[in-house]
Amino acid sequence: MLFRSPPGIRETSVFATLRSTGDADVRLTEVSSPAAGHAMLMVTRTQDNMTGMSMTDALTLPAGGTLTLSDTGDHLMLMDLTEPLQPGQTIPITLTDDQGRSLTIQAPVMKP
Repeated sequence: MLFRSPPGIRETSVFATLRSTGDADVRLTEVSSPAAGHAMLMVTRTQDNMTGMSMTDALTLPAGGTLTLSDTGDHLMLMDLTEPLQPGQTIPITLTDDQGRSLTIQAPVMKP
């Protein structure tokens, strides 16, 4: 899901739970969406009671497991939004792995 973006806000976070039924880890290395000028894979880390987020080259979906993208953990960022996002919209987001395979998900826009 994405969060609504009021006029003037040019970025938003994407949260989801991705599930794998495969027997090998999947390294996600790219994210894109026509709703944004660019998108980033983000990691969130806590060290010495301080939490911060930064861009990363890859997020791993474990074999037979899940990757949770959340407001308190790893997530996706859409930057330079092409228009304000409104609840009820569905935005396509394409994830690409290090093997060149891609998956497009339809993310609903929600109120925060």
